[in-house]
Amino acid sequence: MDDGGLAGRFRRGLDLGPHRTALRLGGMTYSYARLHETALGLAAAAIGDGPPPARVGVLASGTVTAYAGILAAFYAGAAAVPLSPGFPALRTRDMIAAAGLTEVIADEHGRAALSQSGGPPPGVRVISGGAPSGPRPLSAPRPAGGSDIAYIMFTSGSAGRPKGVPISHRNLLGFLDAAQARYQIGPGDVLAQTFEPTFDLFMFGLFMAWGANAALAAVPPAVLGRLPRFAAREGLTVWFSVPGAIRLMHGLGGLQPGALPTLTRSLFCGEPLTCADAGAWAAAAPNGPVENLYGPTELTIACTAHRWRPGEAGVNGVVPIGVPFPGVRCLLAGDRSGAGPGDMDQNGTDQGELCVTGPQMFGGYLDPADDAGRFLEHAGTRWYRTGDRVRRLPGGTLAYLGRLDYQVKVRGYRVELLEVEHALRQCPGVSDCAVTVVPDSGGETALAAAYTGDPAAAAGLGRELAARLPGYMVPAIVCHRAELPVNANGKIDRLALAHWVRHTASGGPAEGSE
Repeated sequence: MDDGGLAGRFRRGLDLGPHRTALRLGGMTYSYARLHETALGLAAAAIGDGPPPARVGVLASGTVTAYAGILAAFYAGAAAVPLSPGFPALRTRDMIAAAGLTEVIADEHGRAALSQSGGPPPGVRVISGGAPSGPRPLSAPRPAGGSDIAYIMFTSGSAGRPKGVPISHRNLLGFLDAAQARYQIGPGDVLAQTFEPTFDLFMFGLFMAWGANAALAAVPPAVLGRLPRFAAREGLTVWFSVPGAIRLMHGLGGLQPGALPTLTRSLFCGEPLTCADAGAWAAAAPNGPVENLYGPTELTIACTAHRWRPGEAGVNGVVPIGVPFPGVRCLLAGDRSGAGPGDMDQNGTDQGELCVTGPQMFGGYLDPADDAGRFLEHAGTRWYRTGDRVRRLPGGTLAYLGRLDYQVKVRGYRVELLEVEHALRQCPGVSDCAVTVVPDSGGETALAAAYTGDPAAAAGLGRELAARLPGYMVPAIVCHRAELPVNANGKIDRLALAHWVRHTASGGPAEGSE
């Protein structure tokens, strides 16, 4: 565990080689020394003439401010609160208010977003990431304790408002230590940064790279169509993204066998990784393993991992999520009431809701009211309820079955949406798909599917699925889309998909990307 928290992790990389490259972004290169000095200046500006702030917002994306601003928050001894210039102004203002921010470091996009929304909220001071003004730079980072909050990520809340997830330095350093032992990042590595700062996976690249004096290379979304050329030029050795990047690259024709020879470790997280996608990526990046990581924001980036093996069929065509990281403990709860927990140390093939505890588990939501129903007390220990259904395979490996609400009842039968998706992906003409539920004309639950691939295939998909699935599992509605809707983090947006399917079924246009 590093002294000084995450600032200490960066200082370790800095000491290994201050003039080595820390970040490549938009054709620019930033050394460890340059990022360090920039962060010291921004930290001093954030502190100003008053007491050090407890939290510092970072309203930036796609610029060095997004990186140096987060480091500056740590240098100021504060928690970093990533914000996005691309989010609706009202949502950003809600986050600023919920986090109690009085200082926000912003790049030009962030400042423009605030200006267009009527300026910063009252009492909030905006610090320019490009040229901070104010006191002289700090001489050294302010120390942080392990229990201090390192960052606050906001996730979607069921009540229609953002839900703050505070992650401590101890939580993140625990993950980084486990991941470093597994992936052995060194000074010769170049890690791909594919995530936005408001996605907690963004932190993996920063501190896995910076703690080892490795380089971090930002990957613009437009590059995915020509990723082999970009990867070769940047010398990428470690890839980390959501599985959706595989589908996108495949659709753009960039995922050819042997196309990514520099990659020695390929990691995916954030949504189910299909075995077909894992196989396609492994063929394109043959010089290192493909791993599937799993973990909600509340469990600090990822808490389990599985190394995919060629030919592995998975469960419903999905790669298992693997085994817990060191120190992480899991149990399966039989239902939402907490009945029937099964300890993961036991053998067996039972299934249930995955509950997790250990050094990576957060302490509770920013608003304590959001804690209701999210924790399980069992055997004198507090466990976080993930809301994900998993199956324990022989040997202890965990297989992901879907969200609790991915298991639905249709005509009295239990149906796993991922099983229907797996069958649909096997049909000729289907590239990718997602299944959701919509009410039918009688108000009952009906299955609806959207797929990408050959539009003409839609006419025969009902017959194809009827040959593979019981009648109650065959979607009543099957629509073609040019692409599946995704959210800001690149995951399939099932709520948007359900809305689109209902609109299409009621006579709206058959194509679109709402």
